[in-house]
Amino acid sequence: SILYQFMYAEYRTEASAWLNCVKNILIKCGFSGFWDKQRVDNPVWLVKSAKQKLKDLFINEWFLNISNSSTSLNYRLFKEKFELEYYMLKLPYPMKRDLCHFRTRNHRLSIETGKWIGLEISERKCSFCMQEVGDEFHVLLRCPTFNVHRKRYIKPYFTVNPNIIKFNELMNSKNIKQLKNLCKFIKIILQSATSS
Repeated sequence: SILYQFMYAEYRTEASAWLNCVKNILIKCGFSGFWDKQRVDNPVWLVKSAKQKLKDLFINEWFLNISNSSTSLNYRLFKEKFELEYYMLKLPYPMKRDLCHFRTRNHRLSIETGKWIGLEISERKCSFCMQEVGDEFHVLLRCPTFNVHRKRYIKPYFTVNPNIIKFNELMNSKNIKQLKNLCKFIKIILQSATSS
């Protein structure tokens, strides 16, 4: 407290990066009055309130960013809440890495590689079958190139008349066996995309 008072007294004559940060946080949280008065009656409440406000602001900014990003189309579909995903807690590292890459478009499917060269989405045909846009939904549930693997790893419920609802359900599954099979299939898809 003494050090803070000393720094604040000096702040009036020369800027302090740390005090600027404190001031900006208070203003961002809507607590500029505390900065102006330099007095807090209930510091415990202020700390809790500022933490919660910063968390809420971050979540709102995160949601706005993914809502406005064209590359976050699938991520918006899968990510319903700002929390650690179930598969991150339950799957072994290589599986969760592959699933995370697939969910976040960190891969070499044509939906992503076509973006790198400036193709319109409708022109980013699947590099395996050239029939439809080569996005995650297509390669996972429709591409004829992967029919054999699909039958082995994915239940018919998801593959017969596939739709976005089933796709979302599969990607957010809480069934460990189903998630592991999904990851095995995704690994095959990602390896095929890298080698083609």
